[in-house]
Parts: sequence; structure tokens; C-alpha cells
Amino acid sequence: MFGEFQVAAWEFGAGPMPHWGAALFCFPLVVVGLCLAPRRLVRAFMAGRQSRSLHKSDAIDAVLATPLTVARANLARPQGRRHR
Repeated sequence: MFGEFQVAAWEFGAGPMPHWGAALFCFPLVVVGLCLAPRRLVRAFMAGRQSRSLHKSDAIDAVLATPLTVARANLARPQGRRHR
């Protein structure tokens, strides 16, 4: 479950979700995660702030059509601090 809490926090950190239902689904996970593992959730949120989500991609079809190595390079976090 902790992984699910972290994913929800990362999604909030990465930016606005495309539909209010997605945010409504993730919000309780973040709240429970903050109660059970606050450090993990803050780290996941901060990692999301340094990342880009496919939710905000205008050209998602183009992203999905690119080779995996190119897509990873395009979506990678900026160099610097590493997430642990």
C-alpha cells in the first residue's frame, strides 16, 4: 500500500490531473499516506515536482510512438539531486 500512496503523491506533484475524478481517487491515498509514512510521501511529491507527467502531454501519441530509450531521455528528471 505504501507504493500506492507514493504514486498518488507523485501524481499530485507532477501537476494537474486531466479529470477531477482522478484527483478525487488519489486524494484519500495521499491523506492516509501522510498519516502512515509522511517522509515517503513528501519525497514522492517532491520527485513529482521535478518530473513531467504524460497527463499534461499534448502529443501523447507521439510520445508513445517513440522508441523507449528516446522516451525515457525526454521524460527524465533534470540531472542533479537523486530520489531515494
